[in-house]
Amino acid sequence: CTEFLIGGKEMAPDSVRNRMLELGDSVLVVGDDRLVRVHVHTDDPGAALSHGTGVGSLLQVKVDNIREQADRFLEMHEGRAEVEAQPEAISTVAVAAGEGMATVFRSVGCTKVVSGGPTMNPSTRDILDAVEACPSDEVIVLPNDKNIIMAAKQAEELTQKRLRVVETRSIPQGIAALLALNQDAELEANVTAMEEAGQGVLTLEVCRAGRSTSIGGVKVREGQIIAIVDDELKLAAETAEEGVLRALEDIEAEGASLVTLYYGADTKQAEAESLGERVKQAFPQYDVEVVCGGQPHYNYIASVE
Repeated sequence: CTEFLIGGKEMAPDSVRNRMLELGDSVLVVGDDRLVRVHVHTDDPGAALSHGTGVGSLLQVKVDNIREQADRFLEMHEGRAEVEAQPEAISTVAVAAGEGMATVFRSVGCTKVVSGGPTMNPSTRDILDAVEACPSDEVIVLPNDKNIIMAAKQAEELTQKRLRVVETRSIPQGIAALLALNQDAELEANVTAMEEAGQGVLTLEVCRAGRSTSIGGVKVREGQIIAIVDDELKLAAETAEEGVLRALEDIEAEGASLVTLYYGADTKQAEAESLGERVKQAFPQYDVEVVCGGQPHYNYIASVE
C-alpha cells in the first residue's frame, strides 16, 4: 500500500490517476490542481513516488511492505523533504470518531484531530484546546457533524487566534474540504473553497435504528438497518450491505466517479472488501475505495463524489 500527498501548481489529478492505474490497483486519486492525494497498491512503489515528484513536491509519504528499491528512493527523497518542509500558514482541526478516521484525516494533512461524533459530541473546551495547540495563528475547524457546529462556533469567540469554522456536517464533507486547503491562499479564500468542496460530496451513512419510527414514509423497527443520505432517512434494510447497495441505487450524483466506503468498528474487513466488490459490479461507473474508518455506531459511512 503506497500513499502520498503531492503539492504543486496546475496539476492534473486525472493524469496522475491514469498513471497509477498503469502501476497497480485499488487506486484512489483525489484533489485539485494544487493538492493531490494518492493511494495505490503496487509492486513498484518507487515508480509511483517518482511520478509524484515529477508532478510536484511530495508533502507526505507512507509505504507499507516497501521493497529495497523503494527504500533507496525514500532515502534520497528524505533529504530533499527536510529542506523543502515549511511551517504551515494555516492549521486545521477536525472532529472524528475512531482511530481509523483520525488516521485518514492526518493522512491528508490535518493538524489536530478531536475525538467525537454522533452521541459523543466534544465540548467547546475540547475544540478550543486543539486550536490553541496548533502551531499557527490561523486555524480552520471542521466539525463534521451538524450537532458540533455550535460548539465550534463558540470557540471562535474564546481564542486570540484567527479561527474560522467550515460547517461540514459529515466525515466525507470534512475530508473533501481538507483536500481543498491551499496553503498559498488567504484564510478567507480557503474558507470559501473548502465550503464549496464539502458541499460537492454526497454522504451515505448506514447504521442500526435506536427506536421504531416512521419518517417521510419510511417505517423502521428498532434495531433495523437504516440508510441516511445527507441527513435524510432514505430506507430500511435487513443488512448493512443491502442498505448501502439500495441507497446507492437511489442516489443521483451527476458527474460522480468515486465511492469511498469507510467501514466501522463492528464491521469486519473481509465483509467491507466483499461489499466493495459488489458495489463495483453493480455500479461500474464508480471507482470504489474501501477504507478502515473504525467509527462507532455506523456500519458504513460512504462518500459519493
